[in-house]
Amino acid sequence: MANRKLINLFVCSILSFIGLAQPSINQLGYLDIPAVHGEDLNDIWGYVDGNGNEYALVGAENGVSVVDVSDPNNPTEVFWKTGMNSVWRDLKTYNGYCYVTTEAQEGLLILDLNGLPNASLIDSAYFYGSGWLSAHNLYIDEFGYMYIFGANRGNGGVIIYDLNVDPWNPVEVGDFDNYYIHDGYARNNRLYSGHIFDGFFSVVDVTNKSNPVLLGTHATPNAFSHNVWLSDDGLSAFTTDELEGSYVASFDVSDPSNIVELDKIQSTPEVGTIPHNTHVLNDYLITSWYTDGVVIHDVANPSNIVEIASFDSSPFTAATYEGNWGAYPFLPSGNLLISDRQEGLFVLGVNYQRACYIEGTITDASTTFAIPNATAQIISDSHIENSDLNGFYETGIAIPGTYDIAYDKYGYFPDTLYGVVAQTANVTTADIALQPKAAFSLAIIVKDQNGNPIEDAVVELKSVYITHDLMSNASGIAAQSGAYEDYYNLTVGKWGYGNFCQDSIYFEPSNNSMTVTLTEGYYDDFALDLGWTITGDASTGMWERAEPIGTSNGNSNPEFDSPFGCRDMAMITGNGGNGADFDDIDYGYTQMESPSFDVSGMTDPHVNYFKWFYCKFGPYPEDDSLLIYISDGSTKVLIDSMTFASTNQSEWVDTSIRILDHIGITNPLSLIVHAADLDTFINITEAGFDHFYISEGNAQGTEEPVLTDINLFPNPNNGIFTLSSELYIGRLDVYAIDGRLIESYEINAKQQELDLQHLKAGNYILSFRNTAVPVIIVK
Repeated sequence: MANRKLINLFVCSILSFIGLAQPSINQLGYLDIPAVHGEDLNDIWGYVDGNGNEYALVGAENGVSVVDVSDPNNPTEVFWKTGMNSVWRDLKTYNGYCYVTTEAQEGLLILDLNGLPNASLIDSAYFYGSGWLSAHNLYIDEFGYMYIFGANRGNGGVIIYDLNVDPWNPVEVGDFDNYYIHDGYARNNRLYSGHIFDGFFSVVDVTNKSNPVLLGTHATPNAFSHNVWLSDDGLSAFTTDELEGSYVASFDVSDPSNIVELDKIQSTPEVGTIPHNTHVLNDYLITSWYTDGVVIHDVANPSNIVEIASFDSSPFTAATYEGNWGAYPFLPSGNLLISDRQEGLFVLGVNYQRACYIEGTITDASTTFAIPNATAQIISDSHIENSDLNGFYETGIAIPGTYDIAYDKYGYFPDTLYGVVAQTANVTTADIALQPKAAFSLAIIVKDQNGNPIEDAVVELKSVYITHDLMSNASGIAAQSGAYEDYYNLTVGKWGYGNFCQDSIYFEPSNNSMTVTLTEGYYDDFALDLGWTITGDASTGMWERAEPIGTSNGNSNPEFDSPFGCRDMAMITGNGGNGADFDDIDYGYTQMESPSFDVSGMTDPHVNYFKWFYCKFGPYPEDDSLLIYISDGSTKVLIDSMTFASTNQSEWVDTSIRILDHIGITNPLSLIVHAADLDTFINITEAGFDHFYISEGNAQGTEEPVLTDINLFPNPNNGIFTLSSELYIGRLDVYAIDGRLIESYEINAKQQELDLQHLKAGNYILSFRNTAVPVIIVK
């Protein structure tokens, strides 16, 4: 991320030097408020006194700072108001007064700024609303009505106050409490609100403040609607979703009963950083984007959002909630104020300039029909645009010049338009016709070790653009008609067998089938859905099969699956990411049960798995717990548990349990994994489960050495060889000599034959159970 920003600034500097004005952001001044007061910052607003002096009003965790920025090169704090500790403070002004909300229990802070520039004349008081002491945010419209959002009253919707009678004593005139509201914006008697936990934003008519009327709602791209801001003409709204990898999005709100999404964009798609607050100034979108700093987009055409400039205030680069919290662009000077949580107050000078716009139509070269959902990407830029149902796409770039644009779509050969000329504030048309690929039928043939077909095997064929979910028939064939030549990742499995995984297989009309052999044995790494049953009554945090998303504050949810396994999937109790207490188990239990397994033919069967558990507060064994049972259908026996007092929390714990120590093996068995947080006490409880298998004897725990000796014979070979190991359960990865992962297998026997004849002759590395060995294939 930082490199991208530096490159942009470098290019801007060069072009400015040769006489071409470009959009840019320059640092004018800086004040290290966190160092002065020993605390992080939060939101920011601006103010202008009667003499035209400009001020930054900066929220902090323990107070509010008033900073004179009239000399942008020398910001000076002129006033500080200490308050209760809270991560959140939001500030707005009206008629010479500043109003401040916080989630601390201290009510609404009111500052009288009319005495400025004499800071000693600033007076303050607290207002305590009817039935609330804390609130998340606020907004004040052009008529002098204040909207309090997320107060600790009712559902935390909006409470409306009139500030015109007495600025020290706001008069409550109405509320809209249908949903929790995180943030909002009001203009021309319409309120636009972000319902962060409901995943949508709303438009409400507040002409009659005592009787607000809901006009319409619409989901935002990542269903975590944080803030909303209206365009200058009032026809479009812009939203942010405060999650990793989220978007700023634009919507047509001219008819609130029929809101239409127009476009969406990320700042650094390759990192997935988090947007926070966005504002509109003269058809430019100014967004505080946490670790990306502040990002400015041209939204003169809301259906084509184009980034034109950015300033990275933060040393952090990951997708976290550190960095730039707020940005205020409305000072008469045009200077931009931003508050970086750790770094402080920045005063920035901005050269706003329209982007270069590129649009066109993508069609089928054979039929001339439009191609929907094709991708178009300016090769020097990281943003990818998709064509609509008419094949139409829009994109753009900040700096004028000559660019190459790459196009792609599943079922077509990729193509590139070279030398597309882009000019500031102009629209360049770039149409292209893609050549279709020939469709063919693709078959995956699934057999057991004896060559017999396996029916009802789950088969996943996944390319960059599409996933085919298939199931084998009685002949063991999983067929996909209408496939196109491409590289696919193949995953095959069935309960009672090990998984098969292989990546980057190129299927084409002349290579349209593949035979896969599955080894008998009970195994599930959750790369596929093999039929576990999920039940429970928890309001959040139900078991789900997913690629884990780590939590941003606290290691409650795993960020990765367990060390072994075919893909990156695991069973997780809620996978929403965000804060540690966002999607954890709440107010109930969640339980999953495996399909049955028959181990009556084994001598000493063990059930093996990786478990994950985190509990912050709860002390109760049944309440805040991970409980694992084995059942024969009539009897359920507890075999393993983790509670608040357990060690090895917030990590994958490799576990092996001897079945005969708990239950007989004459009947089919099942495994039950139960996780709960039953009471209403504020708590954080998360669990994970992965890499389940049945082994003969203990395959894990203290008996497992750090390194494992494995033998290959013959070696060199023609692609067929035997692998032997005393510790035989695990994932075998095949790497090219340059370190590329080629394919993976699950090893389920102490001695297993492998067939790699499909690989070219050469040197390869096999990695298994912390040991790597070379293998040479000759042909």
